[in-house]
Amino acid sequence: AFKQQFDWFRGNAPARDVIHACGLAILLLSGALAWAQRSWGRLLACAIGVDLGAMLLMLNFETPAAIEALAFGIAARVLSLGVFAAGLSALRTCAASDDFERTRGAGRSCPAAVLAIALGALSIAGLPGTVGFVTRWLNTRVLSVVDLEMLVVVLLAGVSVGWGSIRGVFNLLAEAPPSGEGDTHPLRPTPVSAPAAISRTATLTLVVSSAVLVVLGLAPAPLAELAKAVASAYTFFYP
Repeated sequence: AFKQQFDWFRGNAPARDVIHACGLAILLLSGALAWAQRSWGRLLACAIGVDLGAMLLMLNFETPAAIEALAFGIAARVLSLGVFAAGLSALRTCAASDDFERTRGAGRSCPAAVLAIALGALSIAGLPGTVGFVTRWLNTRVLSVVDLEMLVVVLLAGVSVGWGSIRGVFNLLAEAPPSGEGDTHPLRPTPVSAPAAISRTATLTLVVSSAVLVVLGLAPAPLAELAKAVASAYTFFYP
């Protein structure tokens, strides 16, 4: 809307350079850190950074395809990050922690949380079959025409989030350590007591919301039409 209203902003090269530099810096930093994270909360923060960086890059392209990608991406990110965060909250309820080592084996007693975390995180990473993949595809359609180097950076940042997510999921599904093992690690506080399971309502919510990510990934037409409608409201990219 700001671009639509102010011609001086659209033609301001320094402003475009600043937006591009900020987007690239956030993308590079988050992507470089994501694969090595050892807790789900920190991985979620890196995933948000990767998406924010990609969004800033899309803001710099004044084409209908870029606006559609941006509009679709906002909806997809809300869904993916929401499911990820809901699963993370459920995991903390089950295990009283989100550290990879402290939650080792917790997925066997809280499968709905694992499902939500895995699909939410991998959707952000752009896993085919999820709504996040459609966002990556739309970004690719824009960047492949004008900036192949930036396209590679965006894709690698998504791979970094995906790799960190896979590490965490394998840890959740691994065999739990013997009782008491690892509880005295000097760098990690002892977790407080917490319920061992989540409610049926919460479980159903996690399963349904996870399924929505897949359904919209396989049939993204409703969100795509909404994105086109949003893009049609702006005319600053026409000569």
